[in-house]
Amino acid sequence: MKNNFFLREFLFCVALICVSFRGYGNALKNEKSPAAVQFKENKNQWNEQVLFKADIKGGTVFLEKLKLVYALRSLEDMDNIHAKSHGSSYNKKPLPSSGDTRKPDPVRCHALYVRFLDANRNVTVKSINKLPAYYNYFIGNDPSKWTSEVSAFEEVQYKGIYQNIDMNVYGHEHSLKYDFVINAGGSPSLINLLYEGQDSIYLSNGNLVIATSVGNMVEQKPYAYQTASTGGPKPVKCEFALAGNKVSFSFPDGYDTHLPLIIDPVVVASTYSGSSSETFGHCATYDNNGNIYTAGECFDNGYPVTPGAYQVFFGGGNVDIAISKLDPAGSALIYATYMGGIEDDYPHSLFVNGSGELYVLGSSEGGYPVTPGCYDNSFNGMTDIVISKLNASGTALIGSTYMGGSDEDGINMGTTDYNYGDIYRGEIIADAADNPYIAISTMSADFPVTAGAYSQILNGTQDACVFKMSSTLTALTWSTFLGGSDYNAGFGLRLDANNDVYVTGATTSNDFPSTAGAYQPTYQGGAADGFIAHLTNNGSSLNQSSFYGTSAFDMIYFIDLDQGNNIYVYGITDGAMTPTAGVYANPGSGQFISKLTPSLNAIVYATVLGNGTPNTL
Repeated sequence: MKNNFFLREFLFCVALICVSFRGYGNALKNEKSPAAVQFKENKNQWNEQVLFKADIKGGTVFLEKLKLVYALRSLEDMDNIHAKSHGSSYNKKPLPSSGDTRKPDPVRCHALYVRFLDANRNVTVKSINKLPAYYNYFIGNDPSKWTSEVSAFEEVQYKGIYQNIDMNVYGHEHSLKYDFVINAGGSPSLINLLYEGQDSIYLSNGNLVIATSVGNMVEQKPYAYQTASTGGPKPVKCEFALAGNKVSFSFPDGYDTHLPLIIDPVVVASTYSGSSSETFGHCATYDNNGNIYTAGECFDNGYPVTPGAYQVFFGGGNVDIAISKLDPAGSALIYATYMGGIEDDYPHSLFVNGSGELYVLGSSEGGYPVTPGCYDNSFNGMTDIVISKLNASGTALIGSTYMGGSDEDGINMGTTDYNYGDIYRGEIIADAADNPYIAISTMSADFPVTAGAYSQILNGTQDACVFKMSSTLTALTWSTFLGGSDYNAGFGLRLDANNDVYVTGATTSNDFPSTAGAYQPTYQGGAADGFIAHLTNNGSSLNQSSFYGTSAFDMIYFIDLDQGNNIYVYGITDGAMTPTAGVYANPGSGQFISKLTPSLNAIVYATVLGNGTPNTL
C-alpha cells in the first residue's frame, strides 16, 4: 500500500482538477488539435448506423454514411445545474420523511439532422490520423455491449460523397469543421444539404443560421479557394444558397474549372458564453509512476431518434462515470473509460494498486456492469454502492460488484451532506495483498454485515459502514456498521502495518461510540462533529474512538498515518478551533489540519488555514 500523507493528496487533487477539467488549453492553439474534437469509432457501443461520434461545444455529433446527426443541449441549463450543485446541501434525492419532492433537473435538448441529398450510397468513409489515446465502454450489464480500445481520430474523410467530390470532417477548437474538395470533373452544384428539425433556418451576413430551442447553430460564411501548381491559395468568392431547408453553394464570380476547388465553412454549434461545464469532477489519484487518474460524472443526452426539440434529465439516467488516465505532466490523455448503467452512476474514490490496476468506488441507481462470480450481481434497490477493478490498461473489468441493502447505500444524506460533493464521499484503498477496504455510508438496515462484526445493526438514520473484500471482488471478508442514533457518515480510511483500520467522517449522534481516555470522548455540540475510529483488522472490535470538533459544525474528510501510527486529519469547521503553539495558522479560518497520538488520547498539534473566516472547502 502506498504510504502517502493526506495533505499531499489533497493538494494534488486541487491542482489536478485545474489540469483535467479545464481542458488542455495550450493544445487548442492548433486548428486540428486532438484535444479539441476527436472522432471516436463505433465498435458496437452506439447505434449501428453511427460510424463515428464527436463531442463538440454544446453537444455531440454522430457521423453516419449519408447524414450528420447533432444532439445539442442547453449549456445554460448545464451551467445552472453546475452552479446549483455547488450550493450547500445540494441533493437531487428527497431526504427521508422530509416531504421533499425535488426531481432530477431538466436539460433542454435539440436534435438536428443534416442529410447529404442524392449523395453516393457507396461512399467510402475512412478515418485519418489515429490519436494515441483510446476509449473503453462498460455501459449496462450486458457484456456483449462492452467495448475496449476504441480508437479516436483527428479527421474523417468521405471519399466520393458526390461524383469527384470528397468531404473532410475535422475539428476547429471545440467546433466542427468540414471541407468539400471538388476534384477535376466534379461540380459543386451536386452538393445539396437538407436540414431537418430546426425551428428556422436563414442567412445573416453571409452566415447560415440554424435556430433551435437551445440556441442558434451557425455555419460561418464559407471560405473557398483554389491552388495552382505555383503560388499560394487563391480565394474564390463563395456564398450559401438557401431554398427552404436545402442548402447549396454558389460562386458569383465563377472559378477555374480546371483546378480543384475547396469549400471550407466552420460550424459553431453553441454561442453560449458560460463555462459550458458538462463533466463534473469528483475524485482523483495517481500511480507509482506519477500517472494521474481522474473520475467525474459525465452527462450524455444520447442518440436522438427523431429531429427536433426534446428534454432529458440530469439525474434521470443520463449520467455515467467517466475515468481518465493522463501522463505525469497532465498534458496527454492515455485512456478514458466510461462505466455505468441504465440509471445514474457516480464515482466516489479511486485507488491504484502496485500493478497499476484501478479500483473504482461509486454509487449506482441500477443496471451497472458487474462481472461473473462477483460478490453481488443484483441491484438491491434505491442506490447501491458499486466497486469495480480495471486492469492496468483500463480495457477490461477484473471484477465489478454491487454492495448494499434495500435503502440508500453509498450516498451521504442529511446534516452530514453539507458541502459540495459531500453526497458522494467515501474512500477505497487496498492492503499489500491487494484486498480492498471501503469506508462509506448506508441507510439500509439489511446492509450486508458479517458474523462477529463490531456492529451488526443499523444504529441511526444513516450509519458509516466499513468493509473488506477479496481482490477479485468475489467475496466479502468482513463488514460492519459504525454509528450512533442519528446521522453518521464514513468519509476516509487508512490501514496501519497490522491492517487495522482507521476511519474518519462526521456524525450528528451524541451517542456515537467513543472509548475511555479518548481526546474528546463526548459530542462537542453544534450540528455535527468529526470522528476518528480505530477498528481491529477483522472488523470485530473498536480499539479507540474519539469525537473531534467544536461547539459548531465540524467534519473530517481525510485521514493518514505515519510510520509511528500518529494520526493526521483534515477537515472543516464553522467553530473557533484554537491552533497549538508554534504552528503556522490563520486564526478564524474554516479548514483544519491536526495530528493526534496513536491512541487518540491527545493532540500533537493543530492548525487552521484559509481566509480567516469560518468557511468550507
